[in-house]
Amino acid sequence: MARILAAKGYHHQFVFSRDAGYVDDATEAQTIAEALVWLWKERAGALKRLMIRRASPRTTP
Repeated sequence: MARILAAKGYHHQFVFSRDAGYVDDATEAQTIAEALVWLWKERAGALKRLMIRRASPRTTP
């Protein structure tokens, strides 16, 4: 699945955990912080650009 997402240009993150079940609590606890940072990284950049744009003085034609 990760290979297909990459081939189509989607942003994705693949985490492999040996001997883990479908949702393994230990794996989730170890990866949740990094996953949230990765997830919100692009959103934070967009929000920062929006705030800068709104703070800049507007010119009227």
